[in-house]
Amino acid sequence: MKRSFFITLFTVLLVVAGSLLACQPGKNRESNTDADRSGQLTLATQLEESLFEYILNPWYPRVMDTIHGGYHSEFNRDWSPGEGSGEKALVQQARHVWATSRICEAYPEKEEFLKYAAHGFHFLRDAMWDQEFGGFHAYCTKEGEPVERSINDKRIYGQAFALYGLSQYFRMSKNPGALRLAKKAFLWMEEHAHDKQYGGYFETLRRDGTPVLPEDAVDTPGGFGAGLKDYNSSIHIMEAFTELYLVWPDDLVRERLEEMFLLIRDTFVHPDGYLQLYFQADWTHLSPNPAEEEQGRMNWFFNHFTYGHDVETAFLLLETAHVLGWGGNEKTHHAAKQLVDHSLASGWDTIAGGFFDAGVAGEKGIRIVNNYKSWEHIDTYLIDKTYGGWYNNATDTYPDNVDQGKSHIWKTSYHNARGMLNCIKMLRSLEQPNIVFILADDMGHSDPGCYGSEILETPNIDALASNGLRFTNFYNTGRCWPTRTSLLSGYYPHQILSDPIHGVDYKASAVQPVNTTWLPSILQEHGYRCYHSGKWHIVRKVPEQSEMSHIDVGFDHSYRTKDGRHLQPHLLWEDGKEISVPEPGSGYEASVAIVDYAIKYLKEHKQKSGDEPFFEYIAFIAPHFPLQAMQKDIDMYREKFLMGWDEIRTLRTENRKELGFDVHRVNALEPERFAPWNLTPEELITQIDSAETGRAIPWNNLTEKQKEFQATKMAIHAAMVTRMDREIGRYMAALKELGYFENTILFFCSDNGASTEIMNRANKHTIGALPGSADTYLCLGPGWSSAANTPFRLHKIWVHEGGIATPMVVHWPQGIQETNAFRNIPAHVIDIAPTILELAGADPSELNGDFEAPGISLVPFLIQDIQIERPPLFFHHERKKALRHGNWKITTIKEDGEWELYDLSKDRGETNNLTDQNPEKLDELVSLWEAQRKRIIEQTGGTDTTTLQPQ
Repeated sequence: MKRSFFITLFTVLLVVAGSLLACQPGKNRESNTDADRSGQLTLATQLEESLFEYILNPWYPRVMDTIHGGYHSEFNRDWSPGEGSGEKALVQQARHVWATSRICEAYPEKEEFLKYAAHGFHFLRDAMWDQEFGGFHAYCTKEGEPVERSINDKRIYGQAFALYGLSQYFRMSKNPGALRLAKKAFLWMEEHAHDKQYGGYFETLRRDGTPVLPEDAVDTPGGFGAGLKDYNSSIHIMEAFTELYLVWPDDLVRERLEEMFLLIRDTFVHPDGYLQLYFQADWTHLSPNPAEEEQGRMNWFFNHFTYGHDVETAFLLLETAHVLGWGGNEKTHHAAKQLVDHSLASGWDTIAGGFFDAGVAGEKGIRIVNNYKSWEHIDTYLIDKTYGGWYNNATDTYPDNVDQGKSHIWKTSYHNARGMLNCIKMLRSLEQPNIVFILADDMGHSDPGCYGSEILETPNIDALASNGLRFTNFYNTGRCWPTRTSLLSGYYPHQILSDPIHGVDYKASAVQPVNTTWLPSILQEHGYRCYHSGKWHIVRKVPEQSEMSHIDVGFDHSYRTKDGRHLQPHLLWEDGKEISVPEPGSGYEASVAIVDYAIKYLKEHKQKSGDEPFFEYIAFIAPHFPLQAMQKDIDMYREKFLMGWDEIRTLRTENRKELGFDVHRVNALEPERFAPWNLTPEELITQIDSAETGRAIPWNNLTEKQKEFQATKMAIHAAMVTRMDREIGRYMAALKELGYFENTILFFCSDNGASTEIMNRANKHTIGALPGSADTYLCLGPGWSSAANTPFRLHKIWVHEGGIATPMVVHWPQGIQETNAFRNIPAHVIDIAPTILELAGADPSELNGDFEAPGISLVPFLIQDIQIERPPLFFHHERKKALRHGNWKITTIKEDGEWELYDLSKDRGETNNLTDQNPEKLDELVSLWEAQRKRIIEQTGGTDTTTLQPQ
């Protein structure tokens, strides 16, 4: 097949991109000056403009065959139809499916490309799939009839590309037919082409799937290379399986992906750093003497240096390693670096720039045998500025290429578009990302659909998860103000005197908070503008209660609302100055207003500071009590929760299992657990409603009136979450409109679990008022809190999982490659500040005050799901204590109560207390908790007035 043009740009761009890896967020950026960054972004813009003007616009939709299906094969230089055979090749058709799907992923606003991809998918399914024998035909007529060859009707190279295109198309379209066809193709390859004895895949197959052996191919047309295992098919099989595994994480797919990865890294890559090209079935290397130059093309073809493929393979090895979770493997990085280094040393044109296509080793050193060839060279000699599209080869060396066709069955938009997309993404990832942190208030772990919700709709949060990452073991502090203070400081709240530890005298003059610098202030020093909108609650409790101002913390602008009044606010501030509140009945809703101001600051930033990065902290007060929402939102859920909290807990547990979460036994309801400051049963029925109940009792034990009242409360809670979700969607749309979307990393989580509290404060509750209106003061209560926190135990205030576990979604189009994936590392809000600083190019140690901040950066986990041993996570709130170390956790249910011990790898619901079975582990963890407590007291200068002995 013709390769001179295919790999050239992809090779150059991957080397450019690879050389920039050291400048990724968190690396040493001393050499990556503002001028360097400006040049990188300028190059990215040039590439993007060229991508559309000279590749995408000329090719699409012109290449669509609207009569026979699939994509046209032949075009002349001026894009008039070619006069070739008109055959359509599987590889060509599949590459167009992949390319159009990938463009849709990179540029979601280009919705037409998904239609172009669907067009190609239908042709693969209806014309190129062999309905009789399975597998894809290698060729068909332009009308879609199969073209049978004598010996190589099926090529594994083509099957791999079909699998690659189908997987990418399914990832973008979610068309179940595409995944079904991809699965069929993989299983056909498994049955017919996989070498059960030696591993790897046979390349050449008859129509019925029988492998063609070397002795069968003698003097047979199309039989070249039959029976051999080759590098080109193998690297693209690995590439295809990588893409398939992302959408179908099947055990057999992973097994074959690992097999191909290890074969390519350990067998194909020579110790000197280049690809060995062809092998016998038993992996005996086919190695004719490359020094015998007079033997002609066949000799060097079997044993040359294929520079483009070598660099491409380095890229693919790293990509696959990330998907497998092996990204930190030193041997893999060494092999990839060797491939690039060898290609640069022997195949780079040091005079004119660019890679040569191929070379061979002889007595006189490396001899270039194909001299097809930096971006300047490509832009000048490969791109047709008259008609669009690219020439076959560079016209400085091959001037006659000017008049050759723009398209044939081996020349599509695939290689150059793919290379340019990767390079654009990597160049722009060197730009400091914009950072957005969105915090919900009192939202349960399973309230978002992507974490298990059954009825409650959160399509925008779910979209962030499907195109980003979900952390499964992320923690807050169990209460609102400690979480918020910890989030922006990088310290445990106890270290900065926001949540004082019981049994400590904080009145001594030496008492002071550990930290001296807040996250936004550090970001300002690194060129960021910082904005806040929503709830504040950044406080220190001792020695005397004080509240930080937005200026103290480092925000350039702040819109602040007092929590507790969703529809009729009492106090509002902007930039520290009180502003007028809306009139009653004006239609004000807190979630809407919070995003209004967040978008206001975005637009102002675009106008005044458009080239500078920003950090925006959006702190909703939803769905914190009082339960208040717009009636049109409540109406969405009216009567939908009459099934009750017991059934909802069951449904959410099953949903989480289908989503891929580990599901353990769910604890029983605990009626005796409720906030000690809750209204008494008598106060509930006299101040709120005669149908109110303050206990988490079985649903069927309620009266019909109580069921209706409780279902209404959950409908309001759901309406508040859905409204918050819609406002997040509106904010994301603003990011896109202003051009910030691709390079904005967004975090979403909750400050604590759903709340068991039932109070009547602020404007008080008006009995008989329309539930959810501004005149009401309803609270979720322990029954629905238990459901919202499914599958975990207890609620806000407690440090069991129901109180401290939070959903955490991370979304970053330009920086996260593996999407719709889980991250299982135990992590905590103390990790957010160091993570954000590393992403911004700052040193996380800049957080350190008198003592080192306790968190870790989560940046490595944005790349892959790895497990590391980290310091234990410490919890203490309202005299309730906990510590997580690895998969083990200790906690107390009462103030200074007896310790409980759980193995969270088997019992995340905390249903099986192991204190009696494993007293040694209990003592170990209690000692760690006590050591951390003493360390915090010493750091803050308090006086320990009590000794907490292990119970």
